[in-house]
Amino acid sequence: MEDVSIMEKFYVYKDSGVKWLGNIPQHWEVRKIKYVFTERSQKGFPKEPILCSTQKYGVIPQHMYENRVVVVNKGLEGLKLVRKGDFVISLRSFQGGIEYAYYQGIISAAYTILNLNDNCYSNYIKYLMKSFDFIQLLQTCVTGIREGQNINYTLLRKSSLPLPPLAEQRAIVSYLDGKVGQIDTYVAKQTQQIELLKELKQAVIANAVTKGIDNKAKLKQTGISWIGHVPQHWERCRCKDVLTEIKLLVGNGEYALLSLTTNGVIVRDLSEGKGKFPKDFNTYKVVKPNDLVFCLFDVDETPRTVGLVHNHGMLTGAYNVFETKNVDTSFLYHYFIALDNRKALKPLYKGLRKVIPLPAFMSMPLYIPPLSEQRAIVSYIEAKTASINKLIDAYEQQVERVKEYKQRLISDAVTGKMNVTDEHTQTN
Repeated sequence: MEDVSIMEKFYVYKDSGVKWLGNIPQHWEVRKIKYVFTERSQKGFPKEPILCSTQKYGVIPQHMYENRVVVVNKGLEGLKLVRKGDFVISLRSFQGGIEYAYYQGIISAAYTILNLNDNCYSNYIKYLMKSFDFIQLLQTCVTGIREGQNINYTLLRKSSLPLPPLAEQRAIVSYLDGKVGQIDTYVAKQTQQIELLKELKQAVIANAVTKGIDNKAKLKQTGISWIGHVPQHWERCRCKDVLTEIKLLVGNGEYALLSLTTNGVIVRDLSEGKGKFPKDFNTYKVVKPNDLVFCLFDVDETPRTVGLVHNHGMLTGAYNVFETKNVDTSFLYHYFIALDNRKALKPLYKGLRKVIPLPAFMSMPLYIPPLSEQRAIVSYIEAKTASINKLIDAYEQQVERVKEYKQRLISDAVTGKMNVTDEHTQTN
């Protein structure tokens, strides 16, 4: 990809007089936000569809959003009207920019609705509102702390934006649409490769813990759908034969706070203030290295139901904590990872919260190889997955570099740091 730093610049620049902008092309205008937008606060449209503001998709109907959202059943009269083409400042705009409304509807009264004035091309403003430099500006207009942060529009409206001539705005958008489209296509292809590698890693683990690593081993039928056949010499047992539950509560002790995530059991940083915490941790459970942690409720919504502990610490008391016996802990962990990847615990779900009763879990059948073979399988899995992880890391680093390039390209184009216009659109 072309280096933004060597792209052609405009012939003459001037000091914009605006700290976050620096120098801009001489023929560009600087205009305060309050003269670019008109704030609108119209309420009393309960029949309009409910909208939500997303950093990825802009402002769209709530029912189209992929994540779970809170459905508002009353108080619709108090929601603000958003018209197609408006810009919306949400509670998270300081992180990802101001969002463009692709639909008409109603939205939280806590949001600021902005209507774009004439002589501005909305697609240029869209790019500007999502540019890195503009987001940095937004962060200087934030009030509140941590989860209560919000943009102070009274302060923001006094800030200034760069405005090239209208024809030049259109030329910048045309250039960025082409370049961003190419970048997004490339990122999509790289992301697809990452997903394929993750699927390969899952397959390696699942095959190793159910079929072993000896291709010549004779197999037998287990009668368990997700396992199928296993080597004949593997023995059938139940979870209670290899797991012992531990219920040691924190009480008045002091421990590092741990969390079960898709990346394993990790140490949480309480100083970051992210997430919700109880008033005290008395009912949390103490864990130690080599314990296995299971989340046996809300299983479909839980990104990961099993984790291997590597640190001394504490976890929410809602989780089940186990020590292993008569088995290699790492082998059993990989076994349950394979089971979790396939959501193979579904037959055990009970109730609306999809809870797995502990007696049913402890009675679940397993097929386990001899201890020496377990260790050989673990070594095989670790070697194979390390190679795959190395490839995944390389792809992810490349994706991050390209995304950074995209952000820089957009910022430089919309602030005049590079000349992307045709000669007939440039005004000297």
